Parts: sequence; C-alpha cells; structure tokens
Amino acid sequence: MDIVIRYWSEDANQVATRYFYSVFLEHATAHDLQVKFTEGLSGLSLTKLVQVSMDGPNVNRKFFEAMQDSVDAADPQLLELGSCGLHVIHGAFQIGHKAAGWSVNEMLRSMYGLFKDSPARRADYISQTGKKVFPKKFCQVRWLANVDVATRAIEVFPLPHVKKYVESVKKLPSNITCKNVVKSCRVEKQ
Repeated sequence: MDIVIRYWSEDANQVATRYFYSVFLEHATAHDLQVKFTEGLSGLSLTKLVQVSMDGPNVNRKFFEAMQDSVDAADPQLLELGSCGLHVIHGAFQIGHKAAGWSVNEMLRSMYGLFKDSPARRADYISQTGKKVFPKKFCQVRWLANVDVATRAIEVFPLPHVKKYVESVKKLPSNITCKNVVKSCRVEKQ
C-alpha cells in the first residue's frame, strides 16, 4: 500500500502531491489495512485527514468505514466521495467543462499533438516564434494533475506563439488535431 499525500502547498500556492510511505501487505483484511495505514501515518495528525482515496474493492470500503468509526465524534469526519475521490473530482471537472460548452481539453490535447513526433513542425515553430517551449501532454481523466499543462499552454497560446506559427505555415495536415488548433486560433486556413 503506497501512501501518497495531497495537500495545499502554501509555498507553491497550489495542490501538491507527495509520496509519503509504503507498507507491504500480502492478503489483507480491512482491519490489516487500517492498522498499517495508521502506522504509516504515525507522526501526522489524523484529525487533519479529509479524505482517503482507494481503488474500490469491498475491503477498501470496509477499511473506510473502520477509519470513519475510529475518528472521534468531535473531530471532522472523513469525506466519503466513493471508492476513489480523485476520480469523482476529476469527473466533476470534466462534466463542468462539458456543461459550460468549453473546448479546453480538445485545445490542450491538440496543441500537444500538433508538435508531437514532428521535428519539422517544431523547427518551423522555433524559426517563426524564436521560442523553444512546447505544449505539454494533457490527460483528460486527470484534470487536477494538469496544472503544468495549463501553465505551459498559457505561456505558448494563443498570442503570439501558436497563432503566429499557424498563420505562417503554408499547409497543415487535414486532421482533427490541426483543425482544433486552427479553430482555437480563429485562423482560417485552406
């Protein structure tokens, strides 16, 4: 069992994720998980624990119930977000994105795809913009883990870098990736 802690970092002013500890288990019951989990977090205040994410088997559900029962009634209760709270939160961002009619995920994926595996496009981009910074890979099912991707996208898009590149290129391939980037730049290319 790997214990990974997600917390608000005052230094970075964003959510940070850090590996904390590993516990080696063989065939484990919910009680075994709880004991090892508590041992793994020794030295930390469990009253500040907000939520536990896990893979989803019934043992994990029983583990969560045991953890909830072990919390003092006066202390904050753990949030129950299903077997894996991160999937729920990532899904909520995706649903909100879709409901708002945004195309951020298509744009981020396409910006990365435009330059991925294309040394010629990268060379043209560098010669047109003077920049050697490229979009990073976006993962649609891990919205909260895309801070670096979004930060990089803001750095290179839309003005002037990617837009300047798209306007200067004589012809881009006629694929969905290039069409999404052109659409995002609002540049009409034949």
